[in-house]
Amino acid sequence: MPVNSIKTETSLRLRYSLGLDQNGIEKFQTKTIRNFRVNILDNDLYQFADMLSNLQENFLVSVNRIDNSILSE
Repeated sequence: MPVNSIKTETSLRLRYSLGLDQNGIEKFQTKTIRNFRVNILDNDLYQFADMLSNLQENFLVSVNRIDNSILSE
């Protein structure tokens, strides 16, 4: 049977470097922003992340798109 996929949510996960701790291990902070339109373009999400990173004092390390879907037969 074919499986149908219905997108229910799109989120953006931003990972920032906080620098090194006293042991020389890099520390990170992650922020997740939810409730984007499910059909938003990757380019638009990345531009939004870039705009937010310019407002932050920490260095943006990675940008992840998270799509949640319901699967059914």
